[in-house]
Amino acid sequence: MNKAIITAMLLCTAIITVGCEKTYSVEEFKKDKKLFEEWAVRCGWSGTSKNCENVRVADHELAIERQKKAEEENRKRREEWEKKQKEEEAKRKEEYEKWKADAEKRRAESEARGRAKLEELQRIQEENIRKMFGPKEQTEKQQEND
Repeated sequence: MNKAIITAMLLCTAIITVGCEKTYSVEEFKKDKKLFEEWAVRCGWSGTSKNCENVRVADHELAIERQKKAEEENRKRREEWEKKQKEEEAKRKEEYEKWKADAEKRRAESEARGRAKLEELQRIQEENIRKMFGPKEQTEKQQEND
């Protein structure tokens, strides 16, 4: 009879121990990584105790938080990239406008030099014509006057 009482007491102690097992909240699992890992291994993702359920819920919530954090980081990177692209585009546009103004200035200077050279050539041509035809006319006029 003593064996039966001792066995019954041991069973009751085991049942009470299991039944009175501390139940951890989802927040506790989320805060304590070591506790989370311990219960994840103990439950094996198929346990039915309250702690096992809380571990699964905590894991799901942590996954959502990680996803949101990754999305936020991606959004920030994308915004920084877009800002950099806009800055580079503005810089390229500014350089293009500067190049365009410089090219226009050089074209105008080249045209001015070309016109000046043309005018000089025309002046020289007129002088040469006067030199060639000028004395004859003067000679003819002098002969007519004589």
